Amino acid sequence: MVALLLIGSSLFAQQRGKAELSFQDTIHHFGNIAEEKGSVYCEFLFTNTGTIPLVLTRVNSDCGCTSPSWPEEAIEPGAEGRIVVSYDPAGRPGAFVKRVYVYSNATKTKQDLLIKGYVTTLGGGEKGQFSAEVGPVKLSRTELLFPTTSRNRTSSVRLMLLNTSNGGKVKVSVQSKNSLIEVNPEVIELSPGEPAELELSLKVLSDTEIGMHNEPVELIILDNEGKEFRGRVLTRSTVVEDFSFYQNREEMIRTAPRMDLNTYFDLGTLPAESPEQQVEVEIRNTGKGLLKLRNLNCDNPAVQILDYPEEITQGTSGILKIRVLPSTLKEKGWASIAPNINIVCNDPYAPLRRVKVKLSIKH
Repeated sequence: MVALLLIGSSLFAQQRGKAELSFQDTIHHFGNIAEEKGSVYCEFLFTNTGTIPLVLTRVNSDCGCTSPSWPEEAIEPGAEGRIVVSYDPAGRPGAFVKRVYVYSNATKTKQDLLIKGYVTTLGGGEKGQFSAEVGPVKLSRTELLFPTTSRNRTSSVRLMLLNTSNGGKVKVSVQSKNSLIEVNPEVIELSPGEPAELELSLKVLSDTEIGMHNEPVELIILDNEGKEFRGRVLTRSTVVEDFSFYQNREEMIRTAPRMDLNTYFDLGTLPAESPEQQVEVEIRNTGKGLLKLRNLNCDNPAVQILDYPEEITQGTSGILKIRVLPSTLKEKGWASIAPNINIVCNDPYAPLRRVKVKLSIKH
């Protein structure tokens, strides 16, 4: 009797069977993708290597920028299917790694897929526009802003070119005097009406100075008659420290500093002859570690940084003192300004903060 029961249980298990979800690949690397060109797509092919129909009950991702689609019908044994994953790079410059979770009636009820890549930008340029020109060549930007980059990391931006001449090819040479910036390609020839895209890569070293960096890239353009045109593109980058020493988010919560401050100050509209204005910004450390202000700067000549605390201990605050000069607006013929004061600090949650100061004058 016992033997008959064992045989019956075995036959029942064979009749019930199981579904098996087998992917050809579980990781897709997009490489470099262009932010302004919109969403990119990839496919994950799979086979039901089991003995009963496979049903994908749900597929979701860890971010709204990543959208999967999958077959709703059952996949018969031996049949194939595909999961299509789209990634929207808009507003997400730099490296990305995203997970897609697949739930099914397979023996392994949950499986993970991985997409990764690097989103390159036009450095702040408006989509599809050329805002400057050097001789016969139009440029997408004369200033390129790299994404915030930590030590021992890389980031990249792209510069678009367009040969607008009607009289033959032009030769474009790009020279970077900054050893951290590489240009690819460094030399390119363009036929009339031909566009091109140059990639500028920023490779930050372990000893690169933390803070804001402004470096020019030189362009030398030769037209088909040998006439030379020279231009310059300014690259701007922000280097922050490498926070990879934090093992996980829990460790950051236990040990990291946090910067808290007001980030907008409106001084209203003043007569042009008004005296200098003083702004005091209270910077509070609401975290657990020592807050260090690594670098502060402002590019506007009407705004001066007078003093700031280099370190703020846990639970205390310090004062950033700023001077704003209405007389400079008068000299420059400006009606108003609203520049940013950039603060680079060791807060891993937000290592770059910006304080905006607005002032208008009556001439």
